[in-house]
Amino acid sequence: MVRKGGKEKKNGLTKNVERLKEKSNMRKIMLQRMTRRSKATYREHRRTANKICRERKREMLKRQIESIKVDRERAGTRKYYQTVKRFRKGFQPRLNACKDNSGKLIEEDDKILELWARCFKTQLKKNRVKKRRVMKKCI
Repeated sequence: MVRKGGKEKKNGLTKNVERLKEKSNMRKIMLQRMTRRSKATYREHRRTANKICRERKREMLKRQIESIKVDRERAGTRKYYQTVKRFRKGFQPRLNACKDNSGKLIEEDDKILELWARCFKTQLKKNRVKKRRVMKKCI
């Protein structure tokens, strides 16, 4: 069993990271030289890496469930329902992109900000022109 904050936990994590790196190295070796032996060693490393990932995911889920139980017992109703909602929905990736005037997707933050700045400037110019026209009609 691994203790929180102890050396055992740190050593376990570093060993897991090393095993995952070994798996990626074995994949590179297998791709460079496709032999039965390299395929078998890659499969072995992939199997252990997947096992490690499954165990870590199980531990994470257990910790999340424990925190939900603690929130419920402490009468932290709002936080309890927020965590339950997040837990139920799962991971939902967010897309941060806009289409420019030509229809191309822009994903870089700086370019998106520039696009919005140009858009607002054109809107402000249109509004100013409309106001001037209305003012001229009134005069």
